[in-house]
Amino acid sequence: MPWKEIQIMDQRLQFLSSYQKEEMSVADLCRAYGISRPTAYRWINRYNETGPEGLVDRSSRPHSCSHATLEPVENTILVLRAKHPSWGARKLKARLEMLQPDVVWPAASTFGNILSRAGLTSPQKKRKRTTPCSEPFSRVTGPNQLWCMDFKGYFATGDGKHCDPFTITDAHSRYLIRCQIVSRMDLSQVRAICDAAMREYGMPARIRSCVERFVRDAQRLERHGVFQQ
Repeated sequence: MPWKEIQIMDQRLQFLSSYQKEEMSVADLCRAYGISRPTAYRWINRYNETGPEGLVDRSSRPHSCSHATLEPVENTILVLRAKHPSWGARKLKARLEMLQPDVVWPAASTFGNILSRAGLTSPQKKRKRTTPCSEPFSRVTGPNQLWCMDFKGYFATGDGKHCDPFTITDAHSRYLIRCQIVSRMDLSQVRAICDAAMREYGMPARIRSCVERFVRDAQRLERHGVFQQ
């Protein structure tokens, strides 16, 4: 037993010895030993029940946890993860809620803790923070001098559909002129979006795009006075 714990035990035994000898009142003993009256009576009751062993500090840890995840629930989560190794906590939770709506599933954070305890997660790499840019994308002095067009990269939605957003941004104001989902990277769809944007906001002086198919359409744009950059 550490020295500090022995010293505390000695003080408690001295307190009980003084109490049994009735040398002082409980209030005076509390002031002498620097403890509260509820604490004093707690040690007195414990000593009367189990003797000196009752003076040892007891663990405050609860015997059971009401919000602990049940083992069958954890097993179900791990079985589904084994079938889909690339799924994360949120996707596992969403699928199980769909498959078994009557079960009260824990929070997504609990799903993550279960996967972590099972060694099924890896720490995320910290991204380097870049200095925010407050300047325009290019040397432009006013709106409609340069529009930036690009596909932002496709992804699958929750129902499994293909989503490929196409955006048009004004380089000077950074105003998002268009953000529209297209079924595929088709020039006819992009052309329709651009035509609608130009009718609404006017013709830009230049257009910047890294998509090769936009460059191929440069001749049509140049006839209207719009140049590729």
